[in-house]
Amino acid sequence: MKTLIRLTGWLGLSLVVSGCATFGPHHSTPDTESLLSDGVLVADYQNSEKVLTEWWTAFHDDRLSELVSQALQHNRDLKALSSNVKASRANLRLARLDRIPADQISASATESRQSAAAVGQSEAFSDTELYSVSFAPQWDLDLFGRLSRQIEISKSNYEAQLMQLRGLQLMVIGDVASNYFQLQSLLSERDTLQRNIGLQKESLRIAEVLLEYGRGIEVDVLNARAQLQSSQAAMPPIDASISQTQARLAVLTGRAPGALQQGLASISTASYINHALPIGELSELIRRQPSIRAAERKLASSVSEVGLAVSSMFPQVSLVGSVGYSAQQSEQLFEDNALQFSFGPTLSWSLSNLVLGKQRINAAEHRSQAAFAEYENSVLFALEDLNAALANQKAARDRQPLLDSALSDSRESARIAKVQYEFGASPLRELIDAELKLLQAELAAKRGVYEIIIAQISVFRALGAG
Repeated sequence: MKTLIRLTGWLGLSLVVSGCATFGPHHSTPDTESLLSDGVLVADYQNSEKVLTEWWTAFHDDRLSELVSQALQHNRDLKALSSNVKASRANLRLARLDRIPADQISASATESRQSAAAVGQSEAFSDTELYSVSFAPQWDLDLFGRLSRQIEISKSNYEAQLMQLRGLQLMVIGDVASNYFQLQSLLSERDTLQRNIGLQKESLRIAEVLLEYGRGIEVDVLNARAQLQSSQAAMPPIDASISQTQARLAVLTGRAPGALQQGLASISTASYINHALPIGELSELIRRQPSIRAAERKLASSVSEVGLAVSSMFPQVSLVGSVGYSAQQSEQLFEDNALQFSFGPTLSWSLSNLVLGKQRINAAEHRSQAAFAEYENSVLFALEDLNAALANQKAARDRQPLLDSALSDSRESARIAKVQYEFGASPLRELIDAELKLLQAELAAKRGVYEIIIAQISVFRALGAG
């Protein structure tokens, strides 16, 4: 009875002390107000609108939405990092399981004989049999927070990898959208060139007919042919870029490079978002941007490592025990007089821990300071990216009306040049020059639209939206 009482007391004590407080510093989310108020240009663009989550749907392009869905499901980089996140989660569970008692179950059956000659006897001793079975638990009481700190580190590392996965998802979405609209820009450019090549072939045919009937001059034919050949020479690089972009989109969606050539050969009708983009408050950016959150979790891990170094200076206290049966005859193994047990606390410590612990703390504190600088840097980089994205988007929007106006004037100029040429009021070279300027203006205006879209995608990426 006394044994049971003592055992119950030890178990109760172990449960109490295993919840003891940890030693060393504790992490709290750093204050970033000074960074956000120190001349942040992004503040000029702030608004109270909620940031779009599935922002790619705002472009109203079903093919883009389908590509994003395929990429999130089949992208190989995402699958690899997802597996690493699951491994990190398993490590966290292992760290938590270190709190439960370790145990060892053993059983043996031996037959032995002692050497008679070793003790000066002439006759051999008789054989001895021994049967035993035992259960030996050991419980680290974690009086000074060593296990708790290891759990904190594993948890912070897992959460940091979770944020890295989130960041990679957003990067893949952004890459898919950017490459998709880059492809649309290239397809539009090729379509414009093909239409102009048709017009230039007709101009060359007219110049050749006029020269044949004595109404034209050879210079007009040469100019028309040179312009046609220049336009034709621009096609192969565009086709190569289209093929490369289609291949990139295929790989992003987890498919072979040539898998999307047929499905992505036509031009979409998507346009840019024609209103102020919702970017929300800067404080929300800090809580949403995966790169910042991953850096904050790494900082938390480094702070816990300082605490772990502190705990290494203290003794390790465990509750150990053993209970079992031992007998020389197997039929007596589980009788009352075969019972044997032992239990109680153990303490292990080394004086060198004081010296080593101070150096571990010193090294961990410096790593924590470096992690804090990296966290602040992640905030600054995020603000820099967002500021650049917003500035580029504004510049592209401001530029587009001028491109559209230039295109309108070029169309009118080409129309007048054609009429004048048909009535013999101007030479063919003036018509060719007007058509060349029209081609350049049309290409610039169409590129401008897609540059706005890609700039808006960059804003959403910098916001950490998705």
